[in-house]
Amino acid sequence: FFREKFREYGLRKPRKEPYRYASWSRGVTTLEIVAPVQKEIPCIALPYCPSSTLEAELVSVGDGMPKDFEGAGRRLKGKIVMATSASARGHRFVHRSEKYARSALAGASGFIFMNHYDGLGPATGSIADNQEAIMPGISISKEDGSFLQRVMKRKGKVTLKLRTRNRT
Repeated sequence: FFREKFREYGLRKPRKEPYRYASWSRGVTTLEIVAPVQKEIPCIALPYCPSSTLEAELVSVGDGMPKDFEGAGRRLKGKIVMATSASARGHRFVHRSEKYARSALAGASGFIFMNHYDGLGPATGSIADNQEAIMPGISISKEDGSFLQRVMKRKGKVTLKLRTRNRT
């Protein structure tokens, strides 16, 4: 099809050339609270999320603005970091991929993107540019994220188990 179209445009010898590109397929993803209660949380993997199994403590950085990450400091190392999808508070727009990258740079083991809109379920969007991401990143609804925040507030520490099975 393309070669014929190129010929119509006046190209003399159009030819096929192979090229590489990244593709990603979402597989089964599960998120479980393992302590202090047991409950499965509905979730989806964010595009380019690697396959992984990990268990770690949850830490929330609220809306995930730069100051939220600065305030959290070393508390994020080895943890699963949760930030909302709210993107502008005061000074500038902060994209999902920046929140993910700040979590990774802080040494987090995983990332949860919590939708900030009522009743819309998990939000989606890529966490890496055409390559497998360096740590798992998933998304959950506002309601489930709010539940996790309430459990953290009431019980202190929340431990999660995250399993992702995706294909890059």
